[in-house]
Amino acid sequence: MERAEKWKEWEAAVDEKPEIESLCKEKRVEINAKTIIVPPVVLETTMEIFFDEQLNPDSFDPSLPKLLHKVVANCPIDIRKMLFPRMLFVGGVSTIPGFMRRLEQEIQILDEKNATKFAEEVKFYRFSDLKNAPVFTAWLGASLLGSLRETIERKSLTLDDFKTGKLAADWTDMIIKAR
Repeated sequence: MERAEKWKEWEAAVDEKPEIESLCKEKRVEINAKTIIVPPVVLETTMEIFFDEQLNPDSFDPSLPKLLHKVVANCPIDIRKMLFPRMLFVGGVSTIPGFMRRLEQEIQILDEKNATKFAEEVKFYRFSDLKNAPVFTAWLGASLLGSLRETIERKSLTLDDFKTGKLAADWTDMIIKAR
């Protein structure tokens, strides 16, 4: 987050700007005996699309931290505090150095700003002891989700049900049925 702030200050500077290498150096990536040079601006600002809503002012999409915070806020009140410490992120973006830490910081800032107090403890589950985890973690997550067939069928809606306004079952349905 600090690096993003430094980059914004560098971009906003009207006077003489320091050399861009003072913020970040270009990166050389070897692929099939060819070298690709990634410029500093690409290296430093690519991930900002997930965090800075100002980059696309015409979009209605919230930032990733706001989206996650909103999803948790819409969950039943008794499980909100348990969700942030148990999130699992998979895929290439989750393996970028510093991405998860930045996401954690942004979520906690949102929680303080909104005074909701359900993101006091934010940490993300990682398969750190698995060799080549980023390569197959997405598949592993999908297979775990797929193994919950009965749960998915009870807690999911078809597109037709959603269009007619039917709501997904939650824990309150079990209380009502028990009466």
